[in-house]
Amino acid sequence: MNTYYLEINENDETGVTAVAFVDKPAIELNWKQFNSDFVVEPRKGESQEEFVSRCIGVEVNAGKDQDQAVAICYAKWDAAKFAFESYTDYPEAAKENAKIALRWAEANG
Repeated sequence: MNTYYLEINENDETGVTAVAFVDKPAIELNWKQFNSDFVVEPRKGESQEEFVSRCIGVEVNAGKDQDQAVAICYAKWDAAKFAFESYTDYPEAAKENAKIALRWAEANG
């Protein structure tokens, strides 16, 4: 039997007030799932067709109808593609900003 320690901060703003470790919820309340099988994101080197096909199966198994699953998966692909494309220039820009900040700090004490 696994033992889990969970601390819920009553002052946080997440809305989490309780956690249940079950495969499927027995009540129809808003809930967050932590099962990694339901988290679908594009893998490195995966084509759009491969991802969407894999994603649709997971979303349908999670209870979405086919049309919903298709829309969700294409939206996830677009969001991930944008993130991948916008990240490629980040490290160089971050380096340049750091250099500028260091030069300013040296000049201004």
